[in-house]
Amino acid sequence: MNLYQHNLFPTLVFTATIENFEEINANILTKLFKCEHREEKVYGWQTQNIADWEELQPLIAQIDSYIKYIQTHMGYMQDDQLDSMWIQEYDKPHMLEKHKHPNSWYSGAYYLQADPECGPLSLHDHRPDVGIVSYPKNEENTDVSHRIEFKPEAGLLILFPSWCTHSVIMGKENTKRISLSFNWSKQFRNQNELTII
Repeated sequence: MNLYQHNLFPTLVFTATIENFEEINANILTKLFKCEHREEKVYGWQTQNIADWEELQPLIAQIDSYIKYIQTHMGYMQDDQLDSMWIQEYDKPHMLEKHKHPNSWYSGAYYLQADPECGPLSLHDHRPDVGIVSYPKNEENTDVSHRIEFKPEAGLLILFPSWCTHSVIMGKENTKRISLSFNWSKQFRNQNELTII
């Protein structure tokens, strides 16, 4: 049988384990626990934009090299800059509703600390008509799944297009997750652009 699969309009999501993440995470967490600019949330707390922290620079350098690789892989010109970066601690039962990061190019999550049963990051199929007909499955197949989950673990980096809808699934009680989120955007902007996607 001459049957060929064509993955049309794929959503390119990348994962990596950060090199030397134990030392990098320890330095960031030490700074974080001394930080006074944390905002209390229902689920725990969150920082403001902390992209200028010295302790983050080794991590940012690795992420930037991955972003440049992605741009080259996609055939784009080298054009990127870190737009924003923040940390949130989830230490109570929680979930994060579906959302996107507008006006950015690639976004991501990085895990500083993650208990085994904390809630995973879920990426959702963005095609509007895909759920019109649903077929029963004999087994899970990521080619036809409407949602893909990524289990958090310290050192894991997940990079995804900023237009990709994502959420956090509720984890077990008494589990902690400290994650870092960020947005990379275009550096050079066309004067005729109204919105950066």
